[in-house]
Amino acid sequence: MATLVDNRLDGTPGTAPTPASLAASATTGAVGIANAGGTAGAGRARYDTAQTVHGLSTIRVDTSYQRIGTPRLTLALPPSGPWWARWYVWMPTMQNAGFGIDEVRLHASFPDTGLNLVIHETASGNAGTRLQPNDLAATAINWNAETGNAIGIGQWWRLELSYDGADFTSRVYAGHDTGRARVHTWNGRDVGRSLALTGYRYRRGVILRPGDTDATTGGQVSQMQRDLMALGYELPQWGADGDYGQEAANAVVAFQSGHGYGVVDGIAGPETLAGIALALRLRATPDDYPAPLWLSHVAVSDSGPIGPAPQQQDITTSAGAAVAVSGTLAVRAVQGPQQPAVGELRLTGTAPATKAARTTATGTLSAAGLTEAAHRTTGTNASTTTTASGAAAVAKGSTTTAAGGMAAQTGAEAGKHGVTTAAATARASGAAWSGGARSAIALDYAAGHVSAPFEPVDDDQALTNDVVARRIDGAEFRVTQQTGPLNAADPPLGVGRYETSVELNTMYDVQLRDHAGWRVHLGTWDEARYPTVSVDLARNPGLTENVASRESGDWLQVLNPPPWLPPGPIDLLIEGYTETLNTHTWRVEFNASSGGPWVVGVVDDPDDEEPTGPRGPDRADTEACELTAAVDADDTTLTVATTVGPPWIDSANHAAMFPLDLVLGGEIVRVTAIAGTGATQTLTVERSLNRIAKPHPAGTAVSLARPAVVGL
Repeated sequence: MATLVDNRLDGTPGTAPTPASLAASATTGAVGIANAGGTAGAGRARYDTAQTVHGLSTIRVDTSYQRIGTPRLTLALPPSGPWWARWYVWMPTMQNAGFGIDEVRLHASFPDTGLNLVIHETASGNAGTRLQPNDLAATAINWNAETGNAIGIGQWWRLELSYDGADFTSRVYAGHDTGRARVHTWNGRDVGRSLALTGYRYRRGVILRPGDTDATTGGQVSQMQRDLMALGYELPQWGADGDYGQEAANAVVAFQSGHGYGVVDGIAGPETLAGIALALRLRATPDDYPAPLWLSHVAVSDSGPIGPAPQQQDITTSAGAAVAVSGTLAVRAVQGPQQPAVGELRLTGTAPATKAARTTATGTLSAAGLTEAAHRTTGTNASTTTTASGAAAVAKGSTTTAAGGMAAQTGAEAGKHGVTTAAATARASGAAWSGGARSAIALDYAAGHVSAPFEPVDDDQALTNDVVARRIDGAEFRVTQQTGPLNAADPPLGVGRYETSVELNTMYDVQLRDHAGWRVHLGTWDEARYPTVSVDLARNPGLTENVASRESGDWLQVLNPPPWLPPGPIDLLIEGYTETLNTHTWRVEFNASSGGPWVVGVVDDPDDEEPTGPRGPDRADTEACELTAAVDADDTTLTVATTVGPPWIDSANHAAMFPLDLVLGGEIVRVTAIAGTGATQTLTVERSLNRIAKPHPAGTAVSLARPAVVGL
């Protein structure tokens, strides 16, 4: 994908954007600024932290008296062919902003064609978009097709516009969401090759002309006359008589001339009436602007959808770590784009952020910025590898292949929470986990290693989906889980809000998002608990050394679980234990919690050709992928389309990376081959790995069964 423009739009809070500050926040391409200070004394653009994206400051835009004088960011679109543009905008609630249902924000302009994308709040509080000519009194151009889901106002939106050579399309997502969107398409509409982002506020559906009266306008003429007189424009002969005569027209001309209007005609259209309302507001209380909007993370591409803004981060693994997309393609540094935290990030304090903020904890590593998805993540770290052939206890930080029986004695030290500095991975029976536990033990249920009772408990004991992290004498950061089965929405859409807060002594405010995100990740892991894992050492003397030496914080994996439980190994973390020892009994009962959320992506040697497992935790997911055609329960060929981000790796060029496991509609399938390198690909699969086999309709989302997770 050729990204022509990519700019975070962050800068020093309280200052106006300048060409230099915009260049400093750019990854590539140019973004210009016009009218940062507004015109005729109204309108302004300022870097601000009241609303943030990825913890970075954004650009607040306050309206001016007229459209052309309101601050705007300018950028070029590709000169020919299809194009895609993406940016984030915090769109305020509008119905209570002064003009009710007629309140409108002119948000994106296309100077080449004189068209503008305008946004209004629907009666139900959702996003509505129209194309509006520069003449704001003219009839708006409605879309030809509307699909998708309603997106609420008063939150961060991700706007994705595109032109495919024939049709113009607008997609509105909530924040970083890649699933639900409100999609509007204008057939046969080319909006041009230049773009300006702004925040002009006006009132639609109103125009007053000389000759109008209160009787024909519902009293609006006399209201305009009173407003003009309140601003000092005298009407000495007739006053507010409700008759739009020459005296009133002269006053309108004087207002237009004094407030920078490009057209001075004595007609009170949407721009003039909005300007009069703004002038009255600022006259009463300077700086009391109507609700502003905020802009962040703008990008333009000429070759495909861009998707959510990646997060900038410091290196979280080791110096020189990198992610390689294939053995022959370019390598990019880990401090480059990564995916955001699980859930929606909301800054409730005023935490400043540096340009190189660490990646938010528990972010799912996707292939944003990579060439292909499902490849393993790689790096340049040293690696210690030990191979064991028995039921292994894996030393912390080592890479061990185990089928059960013998301890691996050496290994490199792993970082906290599973962020490794030396390729910390343990594999058993096709499952994988990474460092964070001091050591690990694998117990085989089928071999009698685990005694009764061994029953899962599905409760909300550890559920937390809304976390506020506070820094002592600093700011606070809130992370709320807004997707998935344990999201904070009221039932039946979610499980309700399970809140908690934590006070931390971090060095910087920006670190709070990592801690809040990690706690939400741990608290929304959707697996049952196994509070008791009992091992009878009198019956299994071969396990004595490994089991008896375990401590709290160590890793425990149960292989070959009973048939009434989900298939596949059960990953657990030891929280405590009770040991019973007498002349006839030696029993250890572990108190355990799910180990799944502690599995994080592994950074390994980019020259290491050892393939990752089908469900290894070091594979990058794609942004959004779906079935293009319905499949039956026994079909083994799937056709998929990647709608956001790069496509999946193909088996012709990456044979060593196969097989890999995907999930669709709750069913896990094993992909043995992928044909094609474009957005549409054909997958050969083995069905029902998790004993779920069912038909799936077209449009079913397809993703990795275990995408890489970025640790704290």
